[in-house]
Amino acid sequence: MRNDTLTRRSVMAGGAGIALAAPLPAMAAATRMSAAALLSSGTLPAGAASTLASATLIHGSGDTQVTGIMVATMPSLVVLRQAVASGCNLILSAEAPLYSRPLPADANPMARAGAERLFAQPVFREKSAFIAGHKLVVYRLPTRSEAPGPSADNPLFTGHLARAMGLSTTADGWIFDTAPITLGTLVQRAQSAVGAHGGLRMIGDPAMPVRKVCVVPGTTEMAATLPRLRQADVLVAGDLREWELVPYIADSHAAGHPKGLVALGRILSQQPGTRALAAALKAAHPGLPVSFAPHADPFWRA
Repeated sequence: MRNDTLTRRSVMAGGAGIALAAPLPAMAAATRMSAAALLSSGTLPAGAASTLASATLIHGSGDTQVTGIMVATMPSLVVLRQAVASGCNLILSAEAPLYSRPLPADANPMARAGAERLFAQPVFREKSAFIAGHKLVVYRLPTRSEAPGPSADNPLFTGHLARAMGLSTTADGWIFDTAPITLGTLVQRAQSAVGAHGGLRMIGDPAMPVRKVCVVPGTTEMAATLPRLRQADVLVAGDLREWELVPYIADSHAAGHPKGLVALGRILSQQPGTRALAAALKAAHPGLPVSFAPHADPFWRA
């Protein structure tokens, strides 16, 4: 007997629970548009519109007529199956579904050999075949920190993560204000905002006072982050390299210029942004099925 209900165990195993952001009404043929046209239609708020306009097509064709949209942070196989079951053929996700980015044409032999080993794995092959077999169109959404400098700022992901933690916007898209709180309180807010259970980590004295917070969802690049971190008390990050920013934060205490660190994990840090995008798409396209796939914290604590 088919059972589409995800148990807690299956969520931990698959990394996602599915919640439909809207009922799935039949869409009139007259309202249909291609994936590329929908992403460039400009009918969304500025942050969402610029995010879609900068999205990268990684599977399928932008000329495909959209029957429904699934918005997800991580397009797991569970999410893709739910998209097909819900009549959604356009997948908008913060991450790529096949575990790595496409190889450039001039990839070095070592990178190409590693990719070929991945391509041969049964999980990769099954997921790739599922995407192709159902003619899914997958666009990867740009998150803020994929390139150094102000051009990497994406208010959709950054702003919604900051607001979820109760922070106030400043003129700098990286730095956010808060009424005087402690690092321990900020950690509690962050944990509640993203639903972290096993993966949240922190560095610093819980009693440390906090007034300004540097927020960097997704990948946290050191070169882009450090100039802003000088203006903040704490860095709230998604995915970071432990041999770069982690020892820098540790050394800041030894050097007498202490900074705090709250590491949320890549998936959870991006989820407020993808949730907001799904809501914006639902409002802008009321005749189109729009679903949002929330992800539970993939980690558990021993």
